[in-house]
Amino acid sequence: MDQLGVRLSPSVLAYCDELKPELGVSSTADVMREIVSQLQNWFDLPGYMAERLQQEMAARRLNIIEYVQEALAQRYDALRDERRERRR
Repeated sequence: MDQLGVRLSPSVLAYCDELKPELGVSSTADVMREIVSQLQNWFDLPGYMAERLQQEMAARRLNIIEYVQEALAQRYDALRDERRERRR
């Protein structure tokens, strides 16, 4: 990702590492490729949903990379909290 000038937050990388077994891959890069492939689905969204996504990103002043990182970090935090709850 450095070649593209994109830096990933530690929480995103941790989330990617956690997803490796679930996705059946062995590297963080493979998980990132899967995530990027999911972005294609965003471009296939019906117009009204794509517009809503764009408005949310604009309101929060996030570009698409920042938005994806934030969404992944939130998902990682939710999974981590869920696992903590199960252990109790």
